[in-house]
Amino acid sequence: MKPKLSDFPALVAFSKSIEAGQIEPFMNDARLLDLLPLLGYGLLEQIDKLEEKPVKDWGQIVLEDTLPGTYATRHERVYRALVPKPEQDVPESPTQANPEEWVYEPLRTLWVHYLHPYWVQAGYSRFFNQHGINVVKAGITVPLDSEKNSYAPASPAQRAQVQAAIDSKAEALYSRLSVFLKSSGLLPDSTDTCSPNTRRRRRKVRGV
Repeated sequence: MKPKLSDFPALVAFSKSIEAGQIEPFMNDARLLDLLPLLGYGLLEQIDKLEEKPVKDWGQIVLEDTLPGTYATRHERVYRALVPKPEQDVPESPTQANPEEWVYEPLRTLWVHYLHPYWVQAGYSRFFNQHGINVVKAGITVPLDSEKNSYAPASPAQRAQVQAAIDSKAEALYSRLSVFLKSSGLLPDSTDTCSPNTRRRRRKVRGV
């Protein structure tokens, strides 16, 4: 799986006038330069093959209506129902899951709660670094007169502030992703997900 254009407005300040062809090159750069060094080919290929499925918040699950294969999330962990009408609620943690009713899904957890939001933010950071100059395409303007509904392009300083905020959030999401990966058991033991060299290299190529 990979992020869709429709995912962006819900996660970042994204103009609906932006087309898929404008953002896709930057999403590909984020995959190659941000995700691949972090995940490696094997894990990234598993994500590519992951089938898109709806994941409901545990508060939205009605156990009596739950069917095998239903995905539910609780405390940023995703579980799959194994039986119809499970008696046990969605587990609070993987260790509390009844193996006859629920199975913890680490790969889908990685995608839903950590990788997907980071990929969107990393791609948007690269996109904005280039298209932030063209404020019409990036949708970054400053209101002039609310009564006349008039706007002016954001100044370079204002765009720089927006870029800094976007990058800061990307770094925070990167840290969350790294922490999860280190404890998930999804990576080979030889993979260092939080290396300072990896972080420096990723910052150096920002906007490439």
